[in-house]
Amino acid sequence: MTANGGISGSVLAGRLDALYTTADGYIENPVTGKAYGGRETEQVRGQLLYVPNADFDLRLIADYYQHDGTVNAPVYRVVGG
Repeated sequence: MTANGGISGSVLAGRLDALYTTADGYIENPVTGKAYGGRETEQVRGQLLYVPNADFDLRLIADYYQHDGTVNAPVYRVVGG
């Protein structure tokens, strides 16, 4: 999702980007209860652009990122003794 536009005429503009993704894993870890390959990601970025005149502009950017899950590494299982 993205939203952007002018806040104060042509002097101040803003933009907000947001992302949320989730994926189920493919095999459960019996010790932790989490699924291998499962993940949940949240990401938000906000930007402000300030242009008071033709000789000066300032852009402020703030990011938030949160990831929870496991890497998609191979899963090995020992069968037998």
